[in-house]
Amino acid sequence: MPPVYRGETTFFGAYTEPEHGTDITQLSTVAERKGDKFILRGVKTFITNAPTAKYGIVLAQTDPEKRHRGQTLFIIHTDWPGVQIRKLSGKMGQRASPVGGEITLDNVEVPIDYVVGGEKGINQGFYWTLAYFNVSRLGPAAIALGIMLAAFDKALEYAQKRIQFGQPIINFQLIQEKLARMAMLIEVSRSMLYRAAYYVDSYIKFQIDPRAMAAITSATKVFITDAANQVIDEAIQIHGGYGYFEEFDVERYWRDHRVTRIYEGTNEINLLTITDALRRGGVWKP
Repeated sequence: MPPVYRGETTFFGAYTEPEHGTDITQLSTVAERKGDKFILRGVKTFITNAPTAKYGIVLAQTDPEKRHRGQTLFIIHTDWPGVQIRKLSGKMGQRASPVGGEITLDNVEVPIDYVVGGEKGINQGFYWTLAYFNVSRLGPAAIALGIMLAAFDKALEYAQKRIQFGQPIINFQLIQEKLARMAMLIEVSRSMLYRAAYYVDSYIKFQIDPRAMAAITSATKVFITDAANQVIDEAIQIHGGYGYFEEFDVERYWRDHRVTRIYEGTNEINLLTITDALRRGGVWKP
């Protein structure tokens, strides 16, 4: 990890598969044990940093009969025999990040030392992955918040400078209402994100139930990424026809934001996570 922290190399987490997407309870990637090593076979897709990383983590099925209870995390290097990386092109947004790499594992030999957690980590991968997602969901939420802040700033500036009917369009009440609602959504989103981050500090100290943490971060991700949808759309609307062209940044903000409602678990799946905590009684409620 030190080279990653120092920015000398990138790292990936390979969980998503072409056939299963967000649902990691079912995996087609398998790892068969052969003495002191495992043989990995399968395909992972939409993997951030896959085209540039030297190594990363792969979630694979080690005991198919146990389904999600039989999954294990492995560290692999991208230059190992049998590891093939294909860069996916044509992304709508976030083009500065190499999201969309596909990893094919063709009988890749992985030493037992590369099992995350060693022998005790075998068949623990699903639970550790969920623990990671309980925190990582805040990443897309933070990205969405930053993008909607930028969109709001551009919209406010434009509304003050754009002259129509002899006056700045910010003087018109319809524009004022849009800006007011955008500002409210930003304030609520920021508070919600900070509150969730505060809970993470307790979660990593094992002071919060994992399902409760999952509900909190899921709610945060869904609300903020949906709010960003509204804020950025209104920013484009305030710009009028100009907002549809690359010359004005709000067009790019829309494209960059859109994926935040998909990765780290789609918003639809995160809504189910919230409901799961609610119906269990005593785990979490607002």
